[in-house]
Amino acid sequence: MFRPELGSPLEFADLATAPVFRVLLEVVGELGEAGFGSGSLEADAITAWSLVHGLAVLLLDGPLHGLTSNPKQVKALARRVTSNLFAAKR
Repeated sequence: MFRPELGSPLEFADLATAPVFRVLLEVVGELGEAGFGSGSLEADAITAWSLVHGLAVLLLDGPLHGLTSNPKQVKALARRVTSNLFAAKR
């Protein structure tokens, strides 16, 4: 995701043409009404990317690093954190 030729969508004239970001747009677009509700598919995709990236950094390099020894705990945390995006729409 972080290789410059794949993960730097702002280097493309149209965000939807950036290879990895295009996949993210497709996945978030499939959420439809269950999505994040910003009214912009690009903003919703950046929201999802930001959340997942932030959690990954906290787990790999930050204060949540101690949780990484338990994959089940990490998976459960990731599910709870990402579900908060959907809860905001309710």
